[in-house]
Amino acid sequence: MACRLNTTDGGHSYRTIRTTPVSLLELLTEEEPDRIVIEIGAQAGWIADLSESLGIELQVANPQHDAWRWKNVRRKTDRDDALRLAQMSEMGTAATGKLRRASRLVKQVDSTLDSKAEQTPR
Repeated sequence: MACRLNTTDGGHSYRTIRTTPVSLLELLTEEEPDRIVIEIGAQAGWIADLSESLGIELQVANPQHDAWRWKNVRRKTDRDDALRLAQMSEMGTAATGKLRRASRLVKQVDSTLDSKAEQTPR
C-alpha cells in the first residue's frame, strides 16, 4: 500500500502496488516523491538500493517502537498504517532511522553463494 501525502494541505491518496522493484520504480518515477518511508521488513534492502539510486531520501520505521503503539483503536488497516506512517514522518515523530549497510550485506553474500553454487560442477 502506497500513501501519497500532500504536506501543504494534508490531502492524501492511496495506491495499491505489487511489492516488486519494477512496480515501485514505476510508482516513484511517476510520483517523484521527496521521501520514502517504509516499515522495516524483508524488502527494505532492495527498496534502500532503489531509493539511493534515484536520489530519494529513505526513512525506515520500526513498528515495534512505542510511537507505533495504537491504543484504543478498533480498526487497523494497511491504509491506516500507511497514512499514519506518512503523517508521523512529516511531523518528525515516526521513530525512523536509516537502514544500515551492514544489514543488507546478507543479501549480497547469499547472492554470491548462489552464484558460486551454480558454477560448481556436480
